[in-house]
Amino acid sequence: MVPPAGPAAFTRTIQADQVETALAFLEHCRKAPRARVSSYTLKHTVERWGSSVGASAYVTNGAMVAAAIYAGFVVRPVGGEGNPNARIGINASDVARLAEYALAYRAARRGTAA
Repeated sequence: MVPPAGPAAFTRTIQADQVETALAFLEHCRKAPRARVSSYTLKHTVERWGSSVGASAYVTNGAMVAAAIYAGFVVRPVGGEGNPNARIGINASDVARLAEYALAYRAARRGTAA
């Protein structure tokens, strides 16, 4: 089955717990004037971070974009019509710091070095 394209692809409901997880992550990040970080890449970082802090371990791309818009980050669409991805103006070093935290947490739970 081929997933829907265009407006039909955006009819799924965005879950509040996923937006809350993304917002909690964004609270630890500074805004950047230029939108350079992919929403899809960021959502995966947020998922790893969320699982390490007891928040949602799954965040949709739409929830990530919605949270960034709500929190006042610069958000720019990428691609053409039907592309759900965006670029977000977020400080990349803050994202890297939180990603490292999540990685260290996962390693500690497994009993291995990060």
